Amino acid sequence: MPVPTTLFLGGNRRRLRPVAWFPTAPSAGRARRLAWVFSAAACLALAPALPGRAADAAHGRPSQRDVLAGPVEARVIRVRDGDTLVVAARIWVGQEIVINARINGIDAPELRARCPRERALAERARDFVTAKVAGRPVWLVDIRNGKYAGRVLAVVRTEDGTDLARALLKAGLARPYHGGRRESWCHPEP
Repeated sequence: MPVPTTLFLGGNRRRLRPVAWFPTAPSAGRARRLAWVFSAAACLALAPALPGRAADAAHGRPSQRDVLAGPVEARVIRVRDGDTLVVAARIWVGQEIVINARINGIDAPELRARCPRERALAERARDFVTAKVAGRPVWLVDIRNGKYAGRVLAVVRTEDGTDLARALLKAGLARPYHGGRRESWCHPEP
């Protein structure tokens, strides 16, 4: 009796699931090797389509298809810290997703601080953002995949049009950040 051979493709978040592809079954060892080869080839072929993988070849930046221009209306569920909000973003009529939205272009002090100064600044930054967005919708613009799963980077604007990144920079509660190593918040400013 022939045993169906499977090729692993597709699925939610690129999780692999079996899909029948071979009408007759070769030997079990050969079938496993063929399935592995085709699975690997399919994964490599699909790799550019994964979020954050496609890039403008000339500039090394995400391609247009990896950026959602917005604006996308979002309801703030919680302020994690000075540069990250948990939001319920309205992506379609009657459709919301809950996601971490990191404010693009800045670095705010972390609540898991390395020193008391950073912890105090982090609490001030979190409280500042909380006061700006409390009970009001925000708008996400230029949305792109974040470095970590389950997070997006976006320009975040309040209901009155205030850019949260600029407001935090002006208040001295954030620094400009465009990748790379971040500076320590533990040393006093000169």
